[in-house]
Amino acid sequence: MTNLLTPTQAYLAMFRFIEGYWQRDGRHSDEQADMLSYASPGMWSPTDDNPLGTGDPAAWSDWLSAVGAALEKRPPTDSPGASG
Repeated sequence: MTNLLTPTQAYLAMFRFIEGYWQRDGRHSDEQADMLSYASPGMWSPTDDNPLGTGDPAAWSDWLSAVGAALEKRPPTDSPGASG
């Protein structure tokens, strides 16, 4: 079965995944809490540049860049095991 997500649906799924991980881990990670605050949808009124109203307006453009990289099958550059 193939389910394709829009960039918005994928963003919300990513957010819920990370939020669930943070909660299951006992909410101990300040870094994860900061990232969730940055990426949290609905913190601000939506705009053309920030349609989900994320805590940091740059989160949406950062997300679209990540989606573009994934679609082009470019490997992450700053992750464990990445070469470069």
